[in-house]
Amino acid sequence: MIKTSPCTTILLTGGAASGKSTFAISLALQFSDPRMVIDTALPDPIDARHLLWREQLIKQNFTLITRSMDLDCLVLPARGTVILECLCHLTANEMFDERGNCEDRTAAILDGIHNLCTQCSTLIAVTNEVGTDHDAFNAGTRSYMKALGHINIALTKNFSYVYEMVCGIPIARKGLTI
Repeated sequence: MIKTSPCTTILLTGGAASGKSTFAISLALQFSDPRMVIDTALPDPIDARHLLWREQLIKQNFTLITRSMDLDCLVLPARGTVILECLCHLTANEMFDERGNCEDRTAAILDGIHNLCTQCSTLIAVTNEVGTDHDAFNAGTRSYMKALGHINIALTKNFSYVYEMVCGIPIARKGLTI
């Protein structure tokens, strides 16, 4: 569970391709250096859009940290501003093994996020809204959606700011706008 920390915490949620990552970068640029991005996506050499995104971050002087799971063991190189991109990948990576077996890792994921909060001055976590068509999927996917929903709720309760992205427009859902 996320515990109180001196870290400014911001959660960005919304549908796929709603502008969350772009907004996360613009927010991060308002906060202290150094700026880091924890990329939780598993490597995919044919995902040109993701590779371009990574190149843009490096050009903007973000330190890129690739970490697909086990955030509770991650030691950041410095205290600063961190974008966690994204909780959807992290949750899937933590929950499913290479054979597709599923295990609820909600507590471990929240512990990992707490670990980040203790090491940075600002944490911007990016997630997706996934629960609207829950019944249309198999048991493993429903478990994933339920876990991500629980993680999103826990972060919303404990984070200082929550924004929902709709068509590239940030809507403040909790906390004053930044």
